[in-house]
Amino acid sequence: MKKIISLSYNDFRNVLREPMLIMLLIGPVAMTLAIRYLIPILTNLTSEYFDLTEYYPLIGGSVVLFIPMLIGMLIGFILLDERDDSIFLMLIVTPLGRKGYLIYRTLFPAILSIIFSVILLPLIGIVKVSFIEVIAISLLASLEAPVTALLLAGIANNKVEGLAISKGLGIFLIIPIIAYFMKSPWKIIGGVIPYYWPFNAIVAGNQGNDSFWLYIIGGFIVEILILIWLVNRYEKKAA
Repeated sequence: MKKIISLSYNDFRNVLREPMLIMLLIGPVAMTLAIRYLIPILTNLTSEYFDLTEYYPLIGGSVVLFIPMLIGMLIGFILLDERDDSIFLMLIVTPLGRKGYLIYRTLFPAILSIIFSVILLPLIGIVKVSFIEVIAISLLASLEAPVTALLLAGIANNKVEGLAISKGLGIFLIIPIIAYFMKSPWKIIGGVIPYYWPFNAIVAGNQGNDSFWLYIIGGFIVEILILIWLVNRYEKKAA
């Protein structure tokens, strides 16, 4: 437990040392507040031309994706720093061990994402989902945080490459949105992307669609399988 507390303290110090990491941490809060107060104003301004409320589920779904993605990027950059400093190799010979370190690095961003999501999702004020649905969506979306972190740290060789790759991760946010507008049943192919499932879950929840729990269950299966693969990949690369 002391080792976990020490790692958490070091993570907090690392975040405060770099403005970019601070921005990633406060990004979900800033985005939520912007949507809560600016979207209604924008809706009124554009009401004569089109009904922006029709796109509220898409905006809400994007928030669901951005929260864990930004947290995942934050942890991903910390992982890159630790790998460059060979901290992973040092920790595997401590009582925490290899598995303890990887469990911490998987659970910490997920827990942080759950906290952010449970607090922020109700605050956006433009989607109507029950508290139980918020919890289910938050739990599912939380897996994206370690997925994003391990994807970033598993592909990039340094922080410069990590910054470039993090910009490219935006494509994963576009795929669920494109699938939303598709009428073909083949849009389910987008399900190979973990971000597809929480996005569609909040859309289905907002519409009162019975497919909500199918997206939740399917998402957990897909994201856990991807997470296991990424953990193994990172372990081999960092060793």
